Amino acid sequence: MAINVSREKLLFYVAAGALGGFGAWGAAEPFMGVQNVYLRDLLLGAMIGLFIAGFLASIEALSVSQWRQAAAALIEAAIPDDTDLPETWETCAALLPHAQAVLALTCGGMFRIALYLGSSGNYLAARDLFQLIEAAYTQDDAYGAEHRGALSARLQWARWTGHAGDPAAARDLFGELLPVDERVFGLEHSETLTARHQLATWTGEAGDPAAARDQFAALLPVREKVLGPKHRDTLTTRHHVAASTGKAGDPAAARDQFAALLPVREEVLGSKHPRTLNTRHQLATWTGEAGDPAAARDQFAALLSVLEQVLGPEHQDTLTTRRELAHWTERAERGPSAS
Repeated sequence: MAINVSREKLLFYVAAGALGGFGAWGAAEPFMGVQNVYLRDLLLGAMIGLFIAGFLASIEALSVSQWRQAAAALIEAAIPDDTDLPETWETCAALLPHAQAVLALTCGGMFRIALYLGSSGNYLAARDLFQLIEAAYTQDDAYGAEHRGALSARLQWARWTGHAGDPAAARDLFGELLPVDERVFGLEHSETLTARHQLATWTGEAGDPAAARDQFAALLPVREKVLGPKHRDTLTTRHHVAASTGKAGDPAAARDQFAALLPVREEVLGSKHPRTLNTRHQLATWTGEAGDPAAARDQFAALLSVLEQVLGPEHQDTLTTRRELAHWTERAERGPSAS
């Protein structure tokens, strides 16, 4: 017997069924060993189609808005918690168009999708999405401009503005955000400390490494007190103290600080975490700047193979490391005194 289902409602049935597949990979386990992605997707699509056929008769009574809510709940549950990790990016990429179709800008899943965009190298898209998220919070009377979600989105908007190529704008955005965070959250709240950290970061990137070094050095004992010496955010501040020290004119001190930080990050985060790899990148850089281009070359060569495996050959960090390897290879050929 034919079932009378509108095209719009059928699309929601399909979306919900597909999203349900993402949330219940156990049922799809027999197909996950298929290496050909196109074939695997065809098989999964066929399986989902069978699910939909069985569901249509019982769900016809539900409204489109109810199915939108159901689809949103399914996709939000399927989005990984820590979307800055490379192993989550394939899932996030698959979920991205569905998230854009059914998720509210103010839900946690959309925030995590925006973080995925930035972490995977799509800085412009992350900046633009976080700006939309901030505006959605600000314009909604249920939240407002000083809601935690609005301020968190504002922080990320400023962060990815810097990564997208405008460090001065990022510095200014954080300069405006910090006093608001201090008033709303308090001086030692994690959001306030993150804003302080980011203000120092983009102060340096905008051309004042000495001021950045001083800001990071003032922030570090506060983070050690509040979070502990091995908290990942404390380690990030240590990383930036070292980097700004080098940029302010002391490459040997920067090299030594990164050499001390690297084993701690490997212990806390793992050897292939993006932040650990970033510390390796900086250690190689300041090893070269301190006068040992051959060692820098070798460190970058070792790092490049790991980045290609973990992040992929076209990720921004991989491309940057490849350029650095070429640079330090040339410097090493000219000798340790080359400038």
